[in-house]
Amino acid sequence: LGPPGQLLVSARNMWAVYDISARTGGIRFQLGGKKSDFRFGPRASFFWQHDARFRPGHKISMFDDGCCELPDGKPEQQAHGLILHLDFRRHLATVARTYYHHPGLYSPTQGNLQALRNGNEFLGWGQNQENSTTQRSQPKSVLRST
Repeated sequence: LGPPGQLLVSARNMWAVYDISARTGGIRFQLGGKKSDFRFGPRASFFWQHDARFRPGHKISMFDDGCCELPDGKPEQQAHGLILHLDFRRHLATVARTYYHHPGLYSPTQGNLQALRNGNEFLGWGQNQENSTTQRSQPKSVLRST
């Protein structure tokens, strides 16, 4: 549940996130998928996403698996945390911030990106060869990685 009366629903297999009115059940907007209400700026597209959350300032965060139709699909891109800014006037989604693991990871399932109360970001990298987590204070500052 996000802003009053709004639900954010992530449909992983449709590569889409829906803002739904809690009162009416109607779709307020669709981000991604076949009939997106938004165009995407450079590096803003996402695939197989998890954990979509409302953020202040017309932003939405998610963990973008970027990978794969199971069991043998090929990755669309590396897994990463993604924060998008939504311009409702121009119907444009642009990258506000990304978080990548070094070395790069491919996570076929799960994963999350969560804002912490102290302003840091927590990333769970999902199911992959590392099974790791990372806490970041800024895009390039890793505080703790396991």
